[in-house]
Amino acid sequence: MPHLVKDEDYTIDEKQKRCVPTEEGIAKVENVAHRKLYDSSNLELNHLLSASLRAYAMMERDKRLRREKMARWLSLMNLPVV
Repeated sequence: MPHLVKDEDYTIDEKQKRCVPTEEGIAKVENVAHRKLYDSSNLELNHLLSASLRAYAMMERDKRLRREKMARWLSLMNLPVV
């Protein structure tokens, strides 16, 4: 998933915890996989893309939030932020 770009290749709906690939993102995945994503024989591939994208995007968001909380905590304790 690192080769997909947020807001260009996929969008995140934080409220519903969904990640939806855009037309550009679908084209990139189809180009790499050499398969049509929405072909009836590739339904499992479509599901795996959705699950992988959601996991990747949400984990990145969670890592950022953890770093921000740690930085706030360190500043409150007058410790250097690394």
